Amino acid sequence: MRFLCILLIAALPASAAAQGFYSIHRAELERHRDTPTTAALIGDRSQPIVPLSALAKSAAEKRTVFGYLPYWINQNDYQYLRYENLTHIAVFAVEVNPDGSLGNDHGWPWVNLINTAHANGVKVVLTATLFNSDDILTLISSRSNRDRFFSNIKNKILEGQADGVNIDFEGGGSNGWPGQINDFMAELTDYLHREIPGSEVSFAAPPVNWGNRFDLSGLAASCDYLFIMGYAFSGSWSTVSGANAPLTGGSKNITTTVTEDYAAVTRNMPEKLILGVPYYGHHWKTATAAAYSTVTASIGPVFFFSAQPESETYGKRWDTVSQTPWYAYNDGSSWNQVWFDDDSSLGLKYDLALAHDYRGVGMWALGYDAGRQELWELLQRKIGTTQDLPPQQPGALAVHSRLPNSLDVMFEPARRAEGYFVYYGTQPQALTDSVFFEGTQGSLTGLETGQLYFITVRATNAAGLSPATQVLPARPGARTTRVLLVDGFDRQKNNRDSHRFIQLHAQALLENNTAFSSASNEAIASGLLSLRNFQLVDWILGDESTLDVTFSGVEQDSVEAYLQSGGGLFVSGSEIGWDLVEKGSISDQVFYRDFLKATYLDDAPEGRKSSFFSATAVAGTFFEPVGTFDFDDGSHGSYSVDWPDAIAPAMGSSTIALFGGTDIGAGVAFSGRFPGGSRPGKLIYLSIPFETVYPAEKRTQMMAIVLDFFNIAPEQSQPAGALTVLQNFPNPFSEKTEIQFAIETPGQVSFTVFDILGRQVFSDIRQQRTAGWSSWIWQGRDMQGRRLASGRYFVRMKFTSETGKTYQHALAVTIVR
Repeated sequence: MRFLCILLIAALPASAAAQGFYSIHRAELERHRDTPTTAALIGDRSQPIVPLSALAKSAAEKRTVFGYLPYWINQNDYQYLRYENLTHIAVFAVEVNPDGSLGNDHGWPWVNLINTAHANGVKVVLTATLFNSDDILTLISSRSNRDRFFSNIKNKILEGQADGVNIDFEGGGSNGWPGQINDFMAELTDYLHREIPGSEVSFAAPPVNWGNRFDLSGLAASCDYLFIMGYAFSGSWSTVSGANAPLTGGSKNITTTVTEDYAAVTRNMPEKLILGVPYYGHHWKTATAAAYSTVTASIGPVFFFSAQPESETYGKRWDTVSQTPWYAYNDGSSWNQVWFDDDSSLGLKYDLALAHDYRGVGMWALGYDAGRQELWELLQRKIGTTQDLPPQQPGALAVHSRLPNSLDVMFEPARRAEGYFVYYGTQPQALTDSVFFEGTQGSLTGLETGQLYFITVRATNAAGLSPATQVLPARPGARTTRVLLVDGFDRQKNNRDSHRFIQLHAQALLENNTAFSSASNEAIASGLLSLRNFQLVDWILGDESTLDVTFSGVEQDSVEAYLQSGGGLFVSGSEIGWDLVEKGSISDQVFYRDFLKATYLDDAPEGRKSSFFSATAVAGTFFEPVGTFDFDDGSHGSYSVDWPDAIAPAMGSSTIALFGGTDIGAGVAFSGRFPGGSRPGKLIYLSIPFETVYPAEKRTQMMAIVLDFFNIAPEQSQPAGALTVLQNFPNPFSEKTEIQFAIETPGQVSFTVFDILGRQVFSDIRQQRTAGWSSWIWQGRDMQGRRLASGRYFVRMKFTSETGKTYQHALAVTIVR
């Protein structure tokens, strides 16, 4: 059984002042102790390191914007840094030992980051960390230890041609080290200014000077500037919910930090102060939905990139006491509250710093906003920039295969976009063709039926291109595809790109001659594409877990409605039970039981991590032909499935796979009506991610059996002729159905609908169509727009060519209301 640590993040409240300041810097470093440095930061060490360009914009040209960049930043999030809105990046971190030697430098020098920042005129400083009061005292009170540290940090700076150092020393302060830190900082500043002319020395300072342990005026005078860590006023220790960085309210807040704790420095040396703000907040379980409710449990920090969209879902509230946003929701068993900062509350803090003529502002931490642009745009408005911003990355993406020679592409708009380039090709790493879209949907035409294509989108404006969306695969077929791949695998781990694993599902469908569409899970949640358009949905979750969420509440609603209407769901993921049952709400648990038809037993067979990497199909089930199959331990091209959920059937399902050598379930299947359903649906749920099954031939075999279970037949070539008409889809249908047809030459087409008594109920005549494939959609209504009753109807299609020759075709359709 896994045990999750609860982070203690404390700045601390007055009642805990004796414990000193314990910031999120320290807590996050401990949480990511075993996380490798993101490879994109380091880059190619064979490349020369470029010094700060004298021709690039100078930090002196505007106020400082100082951002901490943790070594564990997600590789995808790293690409969203906007250097034009930054002056300093503080590389976090190089760890310091009490004897002055240096410990883990987390991959320094970060060649790619340094060169990119320097090319854009952004300074790079090292952050030196030491988070124990006794160790700090040992270092700063010893002449030999000081000298050793000075020499070592100078060499580290020179090794990466960095532009200075930020000292982040944090401890309780009870041993008196704050009283000695000013001499240490003054010596270090003099030393580095002498040894590395132009270098900068700064100190990460607390927002509240508990017990006046620090001489803050002396500290500011001893170095180039202070970064005030203006956050962690509430956290895991809190007994009531509240703001992480309150501008006002209570006895201590950001305003009192500026006007009381740092009053003398604010008045006499404002150019020595940077006001740091949080790109994160905190999540608690609470007794009620009211602000400042009693805390029943601390869940942990929440970053802006997830808090902002969640606040839009649950309803953002504004606390007039602290002048910060927050939101609350009930998960079915308890109230939850999340307090965080957005562009409105951060803007007020920036105004405070600017009103007091501070050196600038900063943040913990870069990357915590991911691809969202609100906070970058706030910096642009408040601080300014030397460049216009390129557009934001387009949002949710879907690619719908409806016609044999085209693909429909749809996506959510990007801020500041003046248009979009849709890139496509037959190799995911070489998307050589592109089409310009003025809006957020359109079609790629002239494609080859049966060919596998890969698609991505970038927004454009005069300032440049946005980052690209994820790459989605799709395959045009002879008719509207009945299979949808949903990429719900967002978890980033060990610098892998989790979105590439959808390609393994696509390849298995290709080998089974099956056309398909695809979508991001966000496209389903936003309603960009409806699951009801498809007979089978393959929902990919990989090892997605609690942090990234397997099925959100909105996604659960979509899946429930789809299964209730007779849909088919194939879902695979190793952490679904852990997320929805072990860590989920009551509503999550009900969804898992009633719609995934499973009982969660443990987070791994026998509770043992990385111990099982094979499974066997259960004899006597439709899955039996799969036989024994292996899944990845990390050495077979995907990723290690170290915690595959142990599951059992529930609510009428049956076990179809067992972990090797055990009677512990690895998969269940169900066919029948789901709770509240109007038609029978089908489900296959594997706690082994499909993409980790190897070799590829085994995945192809398994996909063939899955497709057969859901009654998906391989594509058949369509006969050529003057008129070709395909069976409508969906059929039966409730709201609308589509009939695809092909005509050999241009001409007029007409559609007439009759009931079983032969009475005409609808007609749509003399539509001019060009040669090739096209489609006609009927909403199941009569000529007056009234919904027709359930039953069987007949559609007659008539095609008249330009030469006057007439062709007809009839087919039966069924309405189920």
